[in-house]
Amino acid sequence: MLSVVVFLLSLQLASSLTADPQLSQKYPSKLSLDEAENYWLYWSVDHNAGTITFAVQVNTPGWIGLGISPNGKMPDSDIVTGWVKDGEGYLQDRMSTGRTLPAIDPIQDVQLLSSSETNQITTLEFKRKVRACEPNDRSIEIGTSRLIWAYNAEDPDSPDSLKFHEQNKGWRSVNLLDGRVTDVPMPDDVMHVDAKMDNIYVPPVETTYWCKTFTLPKFSSEANIIGYDPVIQAGNEGFVHHVVIYRCNNITGFQLDHDAPCGANMPDEVSKCRGASPVAAWAVGGRGERFPSDVGLPFGGDSGLYTILIETHYDNPNKYSGHSDNSGIRFYYTRSERKYKASSISFGHQIGVNMFLPAEQKAIKVSSLCPSDCTKAGLPDDGVTVLYTLLHAHTAGRALRLRHFRDGTELPDIARNDNYDFNYQDTVRPVRETKIYPGDLLVTECTYSTVDRSANTFAGLGTQEEMCFAYLTVYPAPVLQNCVSMPTTSVFLDFVRQAGDNGWARFKGLSIPDLYVGLDTLNVSAHAEAQTAYYKYLSNSDKTVFCTSTSGLLVPWTSVFKMPQGIDSQPTETPVETSCDGLVNGESSLKVFSWLLLFGVIQKWAL
Repeated sequence: MLSVVVFLLSLQLASSLTADPQLSQKYPSKLSLDEAENYWLYWSVDHNAGTITFAVQVNTPGWIGLGISPNGKMPDSDIVTGWVKDGEGYLQDRMSTGRTLPAIDPIQDVQLLSSSETNQITTLEFKRKVRACEPNDRSIEIGTSRLIWAYNAEDPDSPDSLKFHEQNKGWRSVNLLDGRVTDVPMPDDVMHVDAKMDNIYVPPVETTYWCKTFTLPKFSSEANIIGYDPVIQAGNEGFVHHVVIYRCNNITGFQLDHDAPCGANMPDEVSKCRGASPVAAWAVGGRGERFPSDVGLPFGGDSGLYTILIETHYDNPNKYSGHSDNSGIRFYYTRSERKYKASSISFGHQIGVNMFLPAEQKAIKVSSLCPSDCTKAGLPDDGVTVLYTLLHAHTAGRALRLRHFRDGTELPDIARNDNYDFNYQDTVRPVRETKIYPGDLLVTECTYSTVDRSANTFAGLGTQEEMCFAYLTVYPAPVLQNCVSMPTTSVFLDFVRQAGDNGWARFKGLSIPDLYVGLDTLNVSAHAEAQTAYYKYLSNSDKTVFCTSTSGLLVPWTSVFKMPQGIDSQPTETPVETSCDGLVNGESSLKVFSWLLLFGVIQKWAL
């Protein structure tokens, strides 16, 4: 019943809410669910007990609703509605089967903890299980949850008299099981620098990647980045899809002023920065990062980090013109020394012609390998601790994970999102301490759906192309910066020849352009044998690996590495084990109207 649509009031008040100081101190995570900041959600997860506690505070004296939805819509959502009337709090566990007033769930398994209404602001705190305990409930899944919310200005007189929420409703993707602490205190000497675009013109094309070099403040001794936030220009939220900051080591002269679309025309040294060593990453829906009080990302002094490359992805499917942009990343830093130095590592699939997704396929799983040879060469003896993760794909992505193996045994995933949302890609802090040691093996795994595509999809930078990456921020800083793989050339060409010989695709030659053109003619839906051969190609264990540091390759790229045996078994992982006992509530513990709905209010309930 995780979808709690706490339909708050329909009142439209002039002023928005600010985050409540007491609730902010009590709960490690908080988020305004609406842009006007009239609906605030706070939450904490007890991973041992398998419970999640919510506090909702809404700018209304009426009812509020919060729900967990499969897709941001009302049908099949698990909903909670509540209000405060005459000093008493009421909370209802509801189930939605359509675009109507959701029915009261016969099994009430949410627990009201507190309620208040002050100055026309309603606050409810309640608890539920993370895992669904009965058929009408929805579990809170690993990765992205889609929350729906609503409210109205008036309290109901009966369960079936909740007035329609009008425009006071919406939905938002949220990572509820994130281990992040959002309010890390900043030191007294904190400063900031904005690494942003400089009034660049957003071209009227669907996808633009813009690359700009930026020089960080210069210090004779090292300073430490301790966190960052996105700085998105007002009005451009629909254009700026993601921002990635890369380290640049060897650029000088005119290259320090590079400010142009990314691509083949970039100066060589600037081009080498891109994708080599990410310093920070943010994508739409994200909230930035805060480092622990003893960790910093050094720059200036002898750190080697003086200049960065800002890569901004603009998504403009309607090809609007006349927009300029000054968005970027705000880095918070201190001149004080930190005990541990942090850095970023990227894992994933090398972008190239050998990653392609046939059209009209329900689930295509693409796996890439970081072998033990690479972690042995690139990680310190005591290993590294994972601070944050960011999983990244484009619009065909459905589920992403970074799997972790040690001495032949699979450990819990380092990162996982079973409900990937292209429009919500946020950094995630592991729930429990996660360490990667020399000799560990990692597998980046992305599952795509192309059922709605009539043409094949290739790997690339465009929104309608695909990627498969996992970015990790770790400490202490290792020499390893990138570990990506792809099928070996022989494995790839074997499939190409098989497709050509059997007439599944038409190839004029084996040059890179010819391969793209030929693979675009591949139609696996029309040839059962082609489909079988394609999935066999994906499951082939032979990989070419590019394991790199700032100084070059850590292992020979000519080596052939193999995936661990049984990698396709895909073990199921549950975030927490939980019993369904203890939160089924009677009227003594939960204020619920005794009436069951006889008639649903069918009008206007669609989210």
